[in-house]
Amino acid sequence: MTVRNTSNPKVDEIEREIIRRIGSLSKNVGLGELIGLLAGTLVLHMEEPVSLEYLTETTRYSKSSVSTTMRSLINIGFFDSVKIEGDRRRYYMIKGSFNDILMKSLNAIIEVEVRPMISLLSDYIPLLKQLTQSAPTK
Repeated sequence: MTVRNTSNPKVDEIEREIIRRIGSLSKNVGLGELIGLLAGTLVLHMEEPVSLEYLTETTRYSKSSVSTTMRSLINIGFFDSVKIEGDRRRYYMIKGSFNDILMKSLNAIIEVEVRPMISLLSDYIPLLKQLTQSAPTK
């Protein structure tokens, strides 16, 4: 995993570890590793726009995967696309903080996945019990 070249191996190692751990966390909560790697990279560059090429190099994902994911995350409101005058490349910055992104993502997972599952279980567990008890025994 590539990080900015600080000429300080310890800084580079810490940055790689931060990005790796955010990628792992993102994967573990169901958001996918790439989203975490992108967020981790942009968190470390909060003060400066980051190019699509740098994100591709850092995450080691294909340019098309990074570009598609970034478009989705911009639409959700997690990141911003930034234009730099005189440069045709695409640049990105994090919108808010990683904490904001993580909390919004977890809340979305709860609303879209967890609450419907709880509702489903609440509806069907009693029905299954009832059907099981009324079923003829052999």
